Amino acid sequence: MRERDIETRVDIKYPYTKLDKEGNLLERQESPPLFTIEFQYIKTNLPIFKIYAVRASNIEESYEIDIKGQKNIKNVMKRFDNEYMMIVDNLRIMGDALVLLNPISKT
Repeated sequence: MRERDIETRVDIKYPYTKLDKEGNLLERQESPPLFTIEFQYIKTNLPIFKIYAVRASNIEESYEIDIKGQKNIKNVMKRFDNEYMMIVDNLRIMGDALVLLNPISKT
C-alpha cells in the first residue's frame, strides 16, 4: 500500500524525505512502509464492512474505513469486481486517514 501526499494528492515516490515547514528532517523512507490489511464484515441490523490497515513497523499506527449498509457495501464490492486485491491496490494513506480511491476503468 502506498502513501499519497495530502496537499498534491500524488502518490509518494521512494526514497522519500519528509520535512516540516521549516525544512527540518522529520522522516526518511527508503521504500514504502509495509501494512497488514484486514477485512471484516459485521452482520447487524445495519451491516458494516471494515477495512483495517496497520503499519507493520508500528502496530500503534492503524487506520480504518467503515462502509455502512448493505447497499453501500454491494456498490463498493461491485465497483471493485468483488476483488479484494483490487481494493488493496486502491488503498492509500493520506495524512492520518485511510482512503479508498475509485478504481481505474478497464475500458
